[in-house]
Amino acid sequence: MNLAKKTYAALVNFFFANDAATRTESLRALRFFRVAVGTIVLLHFFAIHQDFADLFGTNGLIPWDVADLYVADLQLTLPRLIIFLEGYGVGANATLFWFQVLFYGAGVSLIFGFFPRISALVLLLLQVSMVTGIGFLAYGVDFFTSMALFYLILADTGKNGHPLPVRRTLQLHLGIAYFFSGLVKLLGFNWWNGESIWKAINLPYVNRDFAFDFTWLADYPFVFVAIGWATIVVELFHPFFITWKKTRTFWLLATVGMHFGIAIVMNLYYFSAMMIVWNLAAYHCFEPEKSSPVISTADLNRGVIA
Repeated sequence: MNLAKKTYAALVNFFFANDAATRTESLRALRFFRVAVGTIVLLHFFAIHQDFADLFGTNGLIPWDVADLYVADLQLTLPRLIIFLEGYGVGANATLFWFQVLFYGAGVSLIFGFFPRISALVLLLLQVSMVTGIGFLAYGVDFFTSMALFYLILADTGKNGHPLPVRRTLQLHLGIAYFFSGLVKLLGFNWWNGESIWKAINLPYVNRDFAFDFTWLADYPFVFVAIGWATIVVELFHPFFITWKKTRTFWLLATVGMHFGIAIVMNLYYFSAMMIVWNLAAYHCFEPEKSSPVISTADLNRGVIA
């Protein structure tokens, strides 16, 4: 019984620690998360705005009837929204135009903190309608964007909010995701012998922006083996060493460095930026500025306010 009580108390303290310093630091982390996620979402959306109708319209590059075969009947998608509104006399072009206006408006509102939870909800609905409507084009960043916006719906970043539970959930989410990603790599063999790294850097659609010449590395296969094992170690042990204060900074830098390398070599800028933001929001120490010291709960109770 004592063990159960201690476990329960530890869990409550983990998720709901009420000291002023922890609350302030977590609040700063989630505000950074809100601004950074909103910025990435808008930049990612802007990058496709010229091809928006071709990608997501009912007469897009991929026929809507084909894409719709892989979508559940009750799932919200942008093409279905267009067809629904056409039944009420709203043209497809008008729907696409106001969809983009609403998306940009919700994104700006999220970044500047105007009704942030409502803005995150609107963005999530719009973003999911795009991702599910043309799932052939979706990849990792789209799913982590959806999850980030969901967490921002839950996160209260106002003055009286309690941000720690959401930040703790972010940490658990990342730990589980990295652990199983590393475990899958460990159970295979392509990452042991460096084959996965060699294939990744030689895919025809990557390494196009900087066009690094990696052919000379073919004479040094141990480099690919080392990178493969380093990736396994960073991911597999992420939930253990990033939660230990003595190794947290090193593991955070290693994880950020891994995603930075993915961005530069594989040109997956938005995915890498989103993962870096997740890691920083979850584990970086957002200490208060010296000019605005944290007031402890005890000081508030005594009425001591500098």
